[in-house]
Amino acid sequence: MILQQPDFLKMIQDVQKNPDNMNQYLTDPHMMQVLSVLLNVNLRTATLEEDSFEQSSSPRPQPKRTPEPQPESKPELMDIPDEAQREKELGNAAYKKKYFETAIQHYTKAMDLDDEGIFYITNRASCYTNIGALPEGLKDVNKCIELDPSFTKGYSRKDVVQFFMKEYDKAMELIRKVSNMMKTTRNY
Repeated sequence: MILQQPDFLKMIQDVQKNPDNMNQYLTDPHMMQVLSVLLNVNLRTATLEEDSFEQSSSPRPQPKRTPEPQPESKPELMDIPDEAQREKELGNAAYKKKYFETAIQHYTKAMDLDDEGIFYITNRASCYTNIGALPEGLKDVNKCIELDPSFTKGYSRKDVVQFFMKEYDKAMELIRKVSNMMKTTRNY
């Protein structure tokens, strides 16, 4: 296991002590593998447009875009889970177009309709992270973890928020926790 290799642990400890040293380890395949898990992106082939998150130390503000008009819905004709799923799908479509504010609105509606849907929460947290609203993103991932402590995606999203908040020690601790969780479950 990577986290048990002494040379890798030295790299992690060096980055924990001085985060500015991270650049010197970006050519190490093990470090890139850990960052891929942490950031939930394939760092070998991804481009900035394909990534869920910017590959920099802080999220860049996204340009303001005019939201696309949404068709009128008739919630009385649908049951609540179907309407929540529809809102999630609209949120996903807006997210793919980088209309993060619009996606947040759809995920929030889905959460209002179905308070047990943790995917709506993690998706909204991702939107908040992309627009730089890190406290809101952290609040969402904490709620997700509270609702389902075994859902590793909640922890990986929290890792990313903490990374962007420059809380590197906390992010590394979560990486260790998720790594241990992944040994015993396939919930990721």
